[in-house]
Amino acid sequence: MRVMTDKIRAIPEACSGCRICQLVCSFAWKRSYNPAQSRILIEDEDATKTVGITFTDECNDCGICVTYCFYGALEMKEEEG
Repeated sequence: MRVMTDKIRAIPEACSGCRICQLVCSFAWKRSYNPAQSRILIEDEDATKTVGITFTDECNDCGICVTYCFYGALEMKEEEG
């Protein structure tokens, strides 16, 4: 599991825990709205209201999760050049 990918940065404190990113990822790659099949994982601790965002090794930095993150918890890294 990775907290960041080569192109995507996670900002856990901005995450609402809505899991839309997981749904769009799983549909894009598995054709199923199933967070368990997503390449991005959202873990929340109800007691502390903290959210952990990690990426599986299958993540290919496509950025669909960033496109559908309405809370700014995911962003594409600036390309150096």
